[in-house]
Amino acid sequence: MIRNWIFGGLAIILGLATIAEGGSVLLGSRSATAAAGNFVPLVLWVNFLSGFFYVLGSGFITNR
Repeated sequence: MIRNWIFGGLAIILGLATIAEGGSVLLGSRSATAAAGNFVPLVLWVNFLSGFFYVLGSGFITNR
């Protein structure tokens, strides 16, 4: 039971970090985009959207 909460908490942290970092580059200012350097937009969008699935999956992990 406690193991599910630990892994669920990790998934929430990683998901929120993925959403925050990907969102800052995609939807943020020009300085955030410039700091990211060269990137493939498709890969960044997929990574950004997968952050929401990490958070969703963490709910399933903790409620298991």
